[in-house]
Amino acid sequence: MSTIDTSVLVGYTVQLSSLQAQASAATDPTVKAFLNSQIAMVTAQLSAEAQHQQAQADASSNLMSGLGIMSTFTAAVGNAAPSLIALLKP
Repeated sequence: MSTIDTSVLVGYTVQLSSLQAQASAATDPTVKAFLNSQIAMVTAQLSAEAQHQQAQADASSNLMSGLGIMSTFTAAVGNAAPSLIALLKP
């Protein structure tokens, strides 16, 4: 099972923010069009990565449930278990 790496999401978000700032400052129509196409591409990549990581988080949660780990975890830490698990999700 793969680990969840939120640094990829952060990287896309930083890249998207930078492109949006450049696009809003651009005056040349060709440059603006190019930057807008890059924004669309990075937005699609960010969305796909977020969906992928959510699926991984859900699969991990389902695996924990299937193995009975959640009940063991709940027994160990009490009612805070679901809140602690939620912190691990992206």
